[in-house]
Amino acid sequence: MLTLVISVTFHATDYLLNDQKTWHDLVAGVAVDMAVVGAAIVTTSTILGVASAASAGLATIIAGTVLVPLLVVVIVGVAFSIAFSDTSDYVKVLSDELRNIENKIQSGVVKIKAGAQKINSEYKENPNEFLHETFGVPMFKKTRSYNL
Repeated sequence: MLTLVISVTFHATDYLLNDQKTWHDLVAGVAVDMAVVGAAIVTTSTILGVASAASAGLATIIAGTVLVPLLVVVIVGVAFSIAFSDTSDYVKVLSDELRNIENKIQSGVVKIKAGAQKINSEYKENPNEFLHETFGVPMFKKTRSYNL
């Protein structure tokens, strides 16, 4: 959870401060970070699962101690941080692919179904209400009342 918050904060700040960054870079950066975190979680779970299944007699000891699972998490975390210390190539590939898809949609090479066109028109008509109804984003209405 912490990695998600840090990743989104980092990439959003980079997006806001760098004029060359687009939404493609923001989405790709967060997606790559989450993929690395997901792979680390799966690797850690697999190692702990194999370790506990391999030693049935020691399974209670391994599961009961905090030190062994914590040590595995730290080792896998360090290994993944070294292996994926620079993910800029992955982010570039993914953001370029997002740009290609967007260009194909805008040029008409890729057709979007009627439902997506309806969503697009609803968004263009009233973006605040669309985001409120779709994602639950709070909607603030500006109303002024003057009591004289």
